[in-house]
Amino acid sequence: MTGKRYVRRTTNMITYKSSINIKKTKILASRDDKPCDSSMRREQPSPVIDQAVDRVFAFFGKARRASEPALKKAGVFFAYCLGGLAVCGRGLARAAALAKAWALRAAGAAARGAGWLMGSASHIAGGLLARLRAAAESGSPAALWAIAAFSGIAGLCGLAGRKARAAYMWSKAALKAAALATGRTAACAALAAAKGLKAAGGALARCWDAVCAFFERHKRATAAALCTVFALALCAVGVINHYSAYEYMYNGKPLGFVKDKDIVYSTVGLVGDKLSEAYEAQIKIDPQKDISFRRVYVSGEKMDGHEDVLHHLTYMKDMKVTGYAIVADGEKLAVLDSAETAEALLGTVKDQYTEGADGVEREYKSIGFAENVQIKEVDTKLANLEDPDTVLDYILTGAVEQQVHVVVKGETLSDIAKANGLKTAELMQLNPEIVPERMQIGAEVKLERIVPLVTVETVEVASYLEPVPYGIVYEDTSAMYQGEQTVKLAGTNGERRVTAEITKQNGFETGKKELESMTLAEPSSQVVLVGTKAVPPLIGLGYFEYPTRGRLSSRFGMRWGRHHNGIDLASPSGTAIRAADGGKVVFSGWNGALGYTVIIDHGANRETLYGHCSKLLVSKGDKVYQGQHIANVGNTGNSTGPHLHFEVHINGTPKNPLNYL
Repeated sequence: MTGKRYVRRTTNMITYKSSINIKKTKILASRDDKPCDSSMRREQPSPVIDQAVDRVFAFFGKARRASEPALKKAGVFFAYCLGGLAVCGRGLARAAALAKAWALRAAGAAARGAGWLMGSASHIAGGLLARLRAAAESGSPAALWAIAAFSGIAGLCGLAGRKARAAYMWSKAALKAAALATGRTAACAALAAAKGLKAAGGALARCWDAVCAFFERHKRATAAALCTVFALALCAVGVINHYSAYEYMYNGKPLGFVKDKDIVYSTVGLVGDKLSEAYEAQIKIDPQKDISFRRVYVSGEKMDGHEDVLHHLTYMKDMKVTGYAIVADGEKLAVLDSAETAEALLGTVKDQYTEGADGVEREYKSIGFAENVQIKEVDTKLANLEDPDTVLDYILTGAVEQQVHVVVKGETLSDIAKANGLKTAELMQLNPEIVPERMQIGAEVKLERIVPLVTVETVEVASYLEPVPYGIVYEDTSAMYQGEQTVKLAGTNGERRVTAEITKQNGFETGKKELESMTLAEPSSQVVLVGTKAVPPLIGLGYFEYPTRGRLSSRFGMRWGRHHNGIDLASPSGTAIRAADGGKVVFSGWNGALGYTVIIDHGANRETLYGHCSKLLVSKGDKVYQGQHIANVGNTGNSTGPHLHFEVHINGTPKNPLNYL
């Protein structure tokens, strides 16, 4: 019974398959018909759809045939298992028979149910595919996409069931259906677009016909209007062209106006070469970065030509250039046009302290700078390049060094100024608080010396002659007072040749290391007589002696229209001045027109004055005896030459010194 139903259903399925296996046709759309229209006629069969339908029926038939034996075998196996269990018990024999019968019935029912289910599924699938096929034949893209999806799912099922051949066939069918669906969709879109364009073209054609009709009716007016518009356009173009120009700029700085940008571009290359040659510097102009333009409309402005552009760029001081900076310890001293110029300038600075004219044989081991001096390439402006001579003078004299000098005994302000290469007035200006006649021993005098901005440090090996100091031999003599000395026999220095390594900074010696020496002449000792005679009392004796040796160059009395209060004794500078009589020093220092002056009080209202001294050997408050060395002849104050101005005062009134000597 089960077999008959199975056969009947199979026959019905085959019959249904044959009923839908009709002649397949290919849908062709005429030029004016829609691709998606259901009224399209069938002319040729569609092999893609036919193959898809055949494969669907084949799949369900194979599934049904494969499932029936498996279900039967499962029922028999289950029946035997129950029978085996019944054998194990005496009371289970009947149960085994019943179980076997039930199992056979269940297997038959399962087979019938599976056949019914598979038949129903095949029936439903067949009906579905028939409808899809009919829709596809009518040109529906949706139906084609559905067939492509169904075939893809079937291909995946075949791949999962390890049916490679079936999976391949279903996948191929899915791809073909998808391709056909894509073509149908594109055709629909193209037809819709064509209809839209056709409608738009019709509208434009109608507009054009209306315009042509209007111009046909108004030929003369239209021609006149067109001529007028054309003439106005030409005039507008001419006016715009006449007043339009370009304002050219260098790094944002306006320079002038040109009609054409090419005038500036063609001149830029010439400017760089011309400026580099004129200033001996590396001047580069990048037309893309440095030059910019602005479209303007001007009236009455002069338009620049090649010469004008060249002139503007040539005399522009903010032109970008490549300079070379001299840097000392990170501080920029100057910017020059080339590295060679900077090197030559630094070499000149070194030469200031290496080209000696003292006749000393020297060999330099090293010549350099105490600071870290470098030459660095920098980007600057043309106006910042400096003249080498000006830079050299600035480097050599651009710094001021301050020093402090401590006054020693017998030193005057003019001596200090002369020793440091200054004028007395300059020294007074640096030390306004100092009064020359009241300057004390140990006082500090400020000095300023112009020095270079860089320190030239040299290490040299020099060979030079050096004096060997002579010794001093003292001899006693009763012909002189105690405390007095005089040279009996002058000493002479010896001489030796010395080779030493000397370190200097800006020409001043900062270190010396003697390498070897050789004595060329031995020194001879100086003999000095030392007085042993008792010193007379430190009071006035009542008479005066000549204070120095010399020629009487000016007398007491009227001279040059004014009264001369003393006498002048001309004598070489440095000649000893001695006290005319014993007494107490009441003044020692600067005395205006008389220069350095000493005044001694001899008691009994008598004083003597000694002016224009070059060096003072006594101080205020000292007690002196007659003939004591108190100063040296000089030329200080208002003086026409080295001499001693000597005065004698009695009761405060100047008297003729010749009457008391």
